[in-house]
Amino acid sequence: MMKELELVLVCENAASEAGILGEVGLSWLIRFQNKSLLFDTGQGMTLEHNCEKLGIDLSTVDAVVLSHGHYDHVGGLDDFMKQNRRCPICAHPASLSPKYGLLPSGNGKLLSVPLLCQKKERTNWEKRLKLVEEPTEVIPGIFVTGTIPRVTPFEDWDNTLFTDKKLLKPDPFHDDMALYFEIDKGICVILGCAHAGVINTLHYIETLTSKPIVRVYGGMHLVNARPERVTKTIRELRRMGSPVLYPNHCTGMASTHHLYQAFPGNVHAASAGMRWTFRRKI
Repeated sequence: MMKELELVLVCENAASEAGILGEVGLSWLIRFQNKSLLFDTGQGMTLEHNCEKLGIDLSTVDAVVLSHGHYDHVGGLDDFMKQNRRCPICAHPASLSPKYGLLPSGNGKLLSVPLLCQKKERTNWEKRLKLVEEPTEVIPGIFVTGTIPRVTPFEDWDNTLFTDKKLLKPDPFHDDMALYFEIDKGICVILGCAHAGVINTLHYIETLTSKPIVRVYGGMHLVNARPERVTKTIRELRRMGSPVLYPNHCTGMASTHHLYQAFPGNVHAASAGMRWTFRRKI
């Protein structure tokens, strides 16, 4: 039997239509078999507004998954929990640690939010927190990767991100996670920021599913990538069969342009307000 699965891009840097707002952030909604999952909550400026415009009732969401601990992915969590007081919040243990970024001035900028990274702020809702490090089925048919192994030699660390205010401890981003699910012709992957590396992420999901990856949505964290990394990323995507790509958020204009050139007709926009429907067997 075939059932429809719906993917809605709730928050993203750009908006796709009148009445939808953009912000530097990311949030996706997946509906399948009368269950719904919210993947990230954006920065917190547009989640409620866009959900109202898109006809999404946050109080009915069955689970939340946080891709990692940065403010542009978890900043809307407080607003979400005021509307939904029941569903579990799935996150990697490393997302609970403070995170900092290096500013051009040399100072550090806090990139995490107190609600998640300060234990005293979690007191009222910690019982809803479900920590995940292994591949986990969150709602029927929708999986989160858990910790993504680093195997590619070219997907280097971002040397501007740290776990301490003095900027002495580089952030290894063990908390970076992605979603994946089967559709009619293979596997669809939803990325947060792919701090673990988009190819590391796709390699891992290939090993978990033993099925071809046919679509990839989300932030690929190539905004500051060296040309060599972009070239090798394209090479590996070709090896995987050139999945259809919907790069957004932190992919970067230059890298997105290279993807457009490398895969003509196979790279598409993904902005807040857009929807996709898939068919899959149950």
